[in-house]
Amino acid sequence: RAHTQQAMSRRGSRDRDGKVSVWVKNLSQDMTPDDVRRKFEKFGDVRDVYIPLDYYTREPRGFAFVEYLDENDARDAVEELDGQDFNGRTLTVTFARQNRKTPREMRRQTDRYGGGGGRPGRGSPF
Repeated sequence: RAHTQQAMSRRGSRDRDGKVSVWVKNLSQDMTPDDVRRKFEKFGDVRDVYIPLDYYTREPRGFAFVEYLDENDARDAVEELDGQDFNGRTLTVTFARQNRKTPREMRRQTDRYGGGGGRPGRGSPF
């Protein structure tokens, strides 16, 4: 079973179109999608860079998803960039286990686990 999980983490999650995403953790708060794209496109064609924002504060949450068109390019990025310094921080780069969540799904997850910063006295609008 451990072998199966290890093999899956190397391959990542493909979406319907065959694209594959990597999960980049420990980004500084001032990173933009263009900054991340420039770092990761050295390994191949990047289709999309998504940096989730906290629903309430609108601040970046410190991680990103980078979607590649080719699995081999994603693998090269994971192998080369995991553990590397980027803007003074050590990156953790792995294959994403799931496809990117919608903002609504992220909002539900933040509400459920108590993240978010605050809007004291207000309940979730959902």
